[in-house]
Amino acid sequence: SVNYNHPPVFLGEHSTAHSSLLGAGSWVDGSVTNCVLSFGAVVEEGAVLSRSVIMPGARIGRGVRIHKAMVGEGAVIGDNCEIGSPDQEGITVVDSMVRMPEGSKIL
Repeated sequence: SVNYNHPPVFLGEHSTAHSSLLGAGSWVDGSVTNCVLSFGAVVEEGAVLSRSVIMPGARIGRGVRIHKAMVGEGAVIGDNCEIGSPDQEGITVVDSMVRMPEGSKIL
């Protein structure tokens, strides 16, 4: 159904989304697989996300790799960061409103 109170999902020309739930107003120009993106989440070009939850208003920069993680509300993940690992047993949690500098890693 159409929700006239929220903006639509935006899928850019570089985007792919497989088995994922994209919330109203989310913006994707990277790749998301088995993910949940909340309202207003942004995934920039070249970012690759798998088995992760991105909370409202979080921004994922270019070239970021996120696997088995939860990124908190309003967090900003700088370009070329790496969070989590496909081989890990648990999940990696990034708190709300965190600003992660470009090139950082949390494994």
